[in-house]
Amino acid sequence: MNSKGLLLDLAGKCEYDEEREQLAKEISKDWSTVFERSISTLFLTELVRGLSLTLKYFFEPKVTINYPFEKGPLSPRFRGEHALHRYPTGEERCIACTLCEAYDIDMTKCIYCGFCQEACPELLYDKEKLLENGDRRETEIAENLRSESLYR
Repeated sequence: MNSKGLLLDLAGKCEYDEEREQLAKEISKDWSTVFERSISTLFLTELVRGLSLTLKYFFEPKVTINYPFEKGPLSPRFRGEHALHRYPTGEERCIACTLCEAYDIDMTKCIYCGFCQEACPELLYDKEKLLENGDRRETEIAENLRSESLYR
């Protein structure tokens, strides 16, 4: 190959490389604009969806209640305090739920003064107290279970 042909090949290769770089820049610009447009569209649609959801719940009646002054409805099955019930035979119905141990005092802060026992002696539960609570409410619970048996 002569030197003139080599120069033409190099010049053609340089032009080809320049065209290739220019095409790559245009393609990257196209992809970047497509990406930017899709991001902005996605952002705007999500923003509109969020605002529409906000407006939907803004005009609906509020669900919350003014707690200390208004009380919510209680289920007829609500008992309010822990109790240990008995079977009709008199045997205890302990299902090992550990509700009798549910309230746990932070012993790292307890100084064993006994003031908590003096302030709330009715909240100290032992087995006798739990059985007493269960026996006291057994008729109400039986009535509630009978009334709800249709829905079970």
